[in-house]
Amino acid sequence: MARISSNIWIAAVAALALGACTAGENSATPTAGPSDTYAKGYLSESYFDEQEAGVVLGNPDAAVTLIEYASLTCGHCKTFHEEVMPTIKQDYIASGKVKFVFREFPTDPVNIAVIGFAIARCAGPDGYFPALDDFFGNQNEIFTEARDGRALEALQAYGERNGTSKDNFETCINSEDIRRAISKSVITGRDGGVISTPTLILNGETLTTGESRTPEGLSAIIDAALAETAAPDTAQ
Repeated sequence: MARISSNIWIAAVAALALGACTAGENSATPTAGPSDTYAKGYLSESYFDEQEAGVVLGNPDAAVTLIEYASLTCGHCKTFHEEVMPTIKQDYIASGKVKFVFREFPTDPVNIAVIGFAIARCAGPDGYFPALDDFFGNQNEIFTEARDGRALEALQAYGERNGTSKDNFETCINSEDIRRAISKSVITGRDGGVISTPTLILNGETLTTGESRTPEGLSAIIDAALAETAAPDTAQ
């Protein structure tokens, strides 16, 4: 049986995680697993990118890049993914206007977040973002199970819904390649000054306003960035 809290590599990543979200911020309606959301346009193009220290979704040549540092156990991240990202996916990523880079930044309870990310990575590039949707949709249920001493069972069920059987569960969460990938994402964020989740960076600029956490506000910010990249260079 896997012993979640004793994984050495989880402890190493935990020491690097600096976000401040807690389980008490959550409200969720459980979902049944991956959907077909990612079959549309550039949403079908996702891949692991070591140079980007994250997972990329969308047009790799887009003029605008949106980076998000997030944790599966962060209530604000859940809200962002359920209330803001559907608009951004439909209007900007699917159309090829925006490249989205997701970087893992586990927050408390870190062991659950890291295992959640590991299972998402074991689902492969095509299954990664559907697995995130699954976890966020069932975040409350997973926390409830964990409080009742059934974290392992809840995470194994999440794994099975996303392609990791109970027999392969321990192999997945102890993968050295996955450990390095998550650690690189955390270190990149830490070195870039990330201290909480979600943190959004658009074309190199960290977004700090509340407007960037709403569909309308973030859309307006992206529109402005797209207009800027499309404007002719008038410099002499």
